Amino acid sequence: MKKKKKGLKYWITKMDNYFHRYIRLRDTNDEGYGNCYTCNVPLDFKRTQAGHFINRSLKATRWDERNVKVQCARCNNWMEGRQFEFSLKLGMKLAKGLLSRSTMEWKKSEEDYAVLVAYWKDKCEYEESKKVWKK
Repeated sequence: MKKKKKGLKYWITKMDNYFHRYIRLRDTNDEGYGNCYTCNVPLDFKRTQAGHFINRSLKATRWDERNVKVQCARCNNWMEGRQFEFSLKLGMKLAKGLLSRSTMEWKKSEEDYAVLVAYWKDKCEYEESKKVWKK
């Protein structure tokens, strides 16, 4: 019997979940505290969001670690990521590089996404192992 494919939407959602969790783990200390990248407000892990400099709709930079930092809900949602402040902190060279990369084509198969999901899952598990707070 042929195994039914899950579909790209399934894999993209799964990858987003692991990738965003990884960013939030990466950008907080061992106790789970960090600061918003754009306004520097202190945040605990549960209040962090993975904010994108280049919009998530552009897949070539959607899962690029350099493009995503911890943000508070105010900056990420209500202030649309505060892209100008984000770009200043990234620096001109990186911001331009990400802008250029964002226009590249991104075509992946379900198998490619499955490999990437496993990669981000492993990175999450590694970051979680360094934390001293309860998940």
